[in-house]
Amino acid sequence: MLVVIDPAIPDPARLLDELAGAVIGRSEPIVGVSGRRRTAELLAAVWTARSGTVARQRMSTLFFRLGTLREPVGVPGAARPFDVTDPADVALLAEWFCEFRRETGVGRTPPVPDPDTLLHNVRRGEVFTIWCADGRPVAAAGHSALRRDGSCRIAPVYTPPDHRRRGFASAVTAAAVRSAHRLGATEVTLFTDAEYPASNAVYRRLGFESVAEFAEIDFLSEASPAGSASSTSPKADQASSLS
Repeated sequence: MLVVIDPAIPDPARLLDELAGAVIGRSEPIVGVSGRRRTAELLAAVWTARSGTVARQRMSTLFFRLGTLREPVGVPGAARPFDVTDPADVALLAEWFCEFRRETGVGRTPPVPDPDTLLHNVRRGEVFTIWCADGRPVAAAGHSALRRDGSCRIAPVYTPPDHRRRGFASAVTAAAVRSAHRLGATEVTLFTDAEYPASNAVYRRLGFESVAEFAEIDFLSEASPAGSASSTSPKADQASSLS
């Protein structure tokens, strides 16, 4: 359940308790909650008290907004657009984004390469950029379609393990930002794993500023084994997409 609450409400815990009671009363199969950290934690507390389940944090993310883009310098290679008509490009990004999900723990279903979803996302306006060095793809980044409020969200950003720590994630993210600006974006945002300082440092150097913290919390039965909640594994240079 994605929960958003008006910050002007004076007693959010009471209101969220009413929400939890109403949802439980409808026997809705809610397996977890996500939202701004404080809101998610308040709802998790009242939910577990009413349902007898146990809350366990699944993921903590930071929401970043771009100020002024600071272009990375000295990164070898160049950006090129993803070619939706090239089977090799489609297979490559399907595999890379599968690995992105596997490494970050984003998503609740087992990660498998999914070219059909990739192509569907392109049809609905998502744009992907590939960074190439020495003629070989070494990183990729995407961004959402331009929204009515002028915003675009960067996601995902992926660099294969053999090509990390060379600045490729920074370079391809900057290229994705330029792509969003060409479409008319006036606001560019992204999510990162709050517990992965390396990626957060990458985006801060590019000019992104952290503006909020979000949390995703699982609800487990008391009989669930300790390892049953999904967890993140070794991280990629990344921006996580929770939208």
